[in-house]
Amino acid sequence: MRDLDHYLRCLVRDEVSELLEGYLEALEDRLVARLVEAFAEKAPPAGDAFDQLLTRREVAERLGIDYRTVPRLVQAGDIPRPVSVGKRQRWRKGDLPGAVAQGDQSC
Repeated sequence: MRDLDHYLRCLVRDEVSELLEGYLEALEDRLVARLVEAFAEKAPPAGDAFDQLLTRREVAERLGIDYRTVPRLVQAGDIPRPVSVGKRQRWRKGDLPGAVAQGDQSC
């Protein structure tokens, strides 16, 4: 009975951790979007590098891969290392290969 209790606690903890991770990432993306809107009048002109930062999910979407694969591509040297924006990592659109930066998923 004790082993079953331990197993169930671990299972619940893992499920909660996954849900919280996804929730926190979505919440942070929404907060960043609100901050960008709030400071839009002080933001650099359109086309500046500030607009050109991509999230891991955006990079993965442009590559047509799962977002969890992106760090492996960085480690392998297939795509450049991201820059840190606060605690999050973002990729400069101009640093990525041409097809990825333009959103072409045929690569």
